[in-house]
This record gives sequence, structure tokens and C-alpha cells, in this order.
Amino acid sequence: MFITLSAILVSLFIFFFSLIPLNFDPMHLAVLFGAGGTVIFLAIIFLKTFALMPFEYLEQKLIPNVMNLIQRDIPLRIGHVYLFLFVFISYISIPLISNIPDMDRQWAFLAWMILFGVALDFLHDHWRRYVNFLNPSFLVSHVYQQAKKAIRNDNREALLSDLNNLGEIGLHAVEKSKLALSTQALQTFPSLLKTYFDAAKSISHISTKIDTEKNEEGGDAANYVVFYLMQRLELINDKALRDRQETVCRQMIMTLGKIIVHSSQFDLSMVSFPTHFLTKFGLKAQQHYFDEVTVLTTSTLLEVSKTIVAEVDVTYADLQIAFQSIVHGLAAIARATFKKEKDTNIKVLVQPLVDVQTLFKSDKMAQYKDTPAILEQINTILDEFSVLQQVMQSMPTLSTMDSSEEQMPLS
Repeated sequence: MFITLSAILVSLFIFFFSLIPLNFDPMHLAVLFGAGGTVIFLAIIFLKTFALMPFEYLEQKLIPNVMNLIQRDIPLRIGHVYLFLFVFISYISIPLISNIPDMDRQWAFLAWMILFGVALDFLHDHWRRYVNFLNPSFLVSHVYQQAKKAIRNDNREALLSDLNNLGEIGLHAVEKSKLALSTQALQTFPSLLKTYFDAAKSISHISTKIDTEKNEEGGDAANYVVFYLMQRLELINDKALRDRQETVCRQMIMTLGKIIVHSSQFDLSMVSFPTHFLTKFGLKAQQHYFDEVTVLTTSTLLEVSKTIVAEVDVTYADLQIAFQSIVHGLAAIARATFKKEKDTNIKVLVQPLVDVQTLFKSDKMAQYKDTPAILEQINTILDEFSVLQQVMQSMPTLSTMDSSEEQMPLS
């Protein structure tokens, strides 16, 4: 815009004060139009050449489909059309300028100068956008905004494509040990899912069925989007575990916790599926000796339970399926922890389950129809651990067995 305004001021200055002795001669104008069109054309070729190799390298190493993102960028597409039109108009004006009356040539010069300034502004904007597209952090934000736009337009195909791009960016970031980039990519998913749920409520297409002609399986569209997202998150998590990137695994647990909360606010029946993946990730982290991630998983499940009770309207909701998955997750992690470390205090293992039990014994939750079934499941698990504790207490310790052997008489 600044160059365009400058071009307008310069052209007006030249036009009214005649400081440059062009005299609007046809030959002078033809040379000017030809030179200006050639400058813009060569600048376009330079930008294309500048962008090709770096973007190809970036696409192969870190950011998938970056060339497709550039092609979909509307300001760039508009700028390309304008620049080529300007070059065409400049060249086509060269043979025609001599047939234009003197007064009209003056206005033609004024108009061309303004168009030339606009072309320079577009070139500057192209350069700036190309440099931004070489920044992976900018690309994550750009894809995030594209995904939000797809949600607003109810374009599920574009949304899934953007989710896939964000997942690929996160996966490649883990491969290249770009922790900040992988964290940024993961942080976009809960926000996008919440935006999608809010849009689904507003446009009343919650029960929209998946198009079987596109081989999409699952229930309604929202369930399918969550399923699609979980697949990408599992790939990132598995890669982070293999590469021993505990920071990414912790961020993944926090991401899933937010996703579960947003899912509960949309429909409590959707809680069980992401909860299953949260438990799965916590158990995998334990297998890879990421004990802090496992502890974070337990804390996240407990906090999710408290958040659902505090923030979600559960008056007429079916709590049983959602909380059974949470209780099952807590029990599975407790069992796996005991299996790994037999000397772990069982009271510490079952404390999260006791906290959930206390939550449902509160005055607010005691009145719900699903509370007895949930408490029964928790009590069954607690009884199981209580029996286990009694068995462990009745077993002789290794030191006791050693001392008993020492006291036995030798035959």
C-alpha cells in the first residue's frame, strides 16, 4: 500500500509540474511501459525461482504439502493474477500508445504509474508471504486458521486435510527433535475440536452421517473427526516414545485431557473414546519408563472427572459410559504400576479411585441415577486391591525368608 500511495503522489507530481521532460511522447511511454512490464516479469520469475528449491526441501524434510498450502493461499493467487495482467497490459500498450491522442496519453501514463505501484506492492507482499511460509511456526498458525475457516464453511473434507497436515507437521517435528514446533502443533488440536463442536451445535448437524461413498466409517461426523484426530495423535505419541522425547509425551497427555473435556461439553457419550487413548498412552509411557508421564495421566483422568462434574450439565446425561471409561483407565494404570513395582503402596495406587468415589458420594452427585452403578464399579475395583493388599501382607518378605533359612539346622 505504501508503494501504491507513493506511485500516486509521484505520478501526480510529474503530471502537474512536468519535472521530468517526458512530454508524453509515444516513444518515451512505450519504452517506459516495456521496461516496467519487463521489471515486473523478471521479478516474478525470480520469486518463483527463489521459492521453488527451499519449499521443496521444506516439504520433504518437515512440512508436508507446503506447496499445496501456497497454491491455496488466496492473497498469493490474487497477486499472481494481477501481476501477470499488469505485464500483459504493459506489453499490449506498447503498439497502441502511438494511436492514442495526446491528452489521453497523459491519463494513460497516470494510470500506468498507479498500476505499477500496485504491482510493486504485490511483489513486496509476495516476498513477505514467501518468507513467512518458510517459517514452520507461521505455517502451523496458517494451517490452524485454514482449519477454522473450513469449520466455519462446514467443509469437513478440508478440515480433515488440515488436521492431517498438522499431524504430519507434529510427526516430522518429533523426528527432527523440534520440540517447540511439535508442542505448537499439538496445542492446536483441542482448540480446533472445540471450535468444531461449537459449530456442530450451532448449525444442528450433530447427527449427520458419514458418507459411505468416501469409505468413512464410524458414527456421526463428530465421532469420525475425533477418531481421525486420535489416529494422528497416536502416530505422534508412538514416535515420541521411540525417540525418547518425554516432553512431547507430556504435552500429548495434556492435549488429550483438554480434548476429553471439550468432548464432554459436547456430548458425554464421546468421552470414552479419547479416554481410551489417554489410558493407552499412559500405559505405553510406563512401558518405556516414562513414569512422570504415567503419573500425569492419572492426574489428568482425575482432573477430567472433577471438571466434568463441575462444568458440564449432567442433569439428564448418561454418566455411566463416560465415567466407566475413566474408572477403567485409573484401574488399568494402577494394576500396571503394581505389576511393575510390587512394593508400591497400594493405598497410593487406589487413591485416585477413592477420590472419584468421594466425588460421587457428594451431595451434588449422589442423586443421579447412574451414581449407584459407577460406585459399584469403583467398589469392585477397590475390593480387588484390598484383597491384593491382604495377600501381599500375608506373604513373607525376602529378609524374613533369608533369616528363616539361616536358623534351620544343618543335616
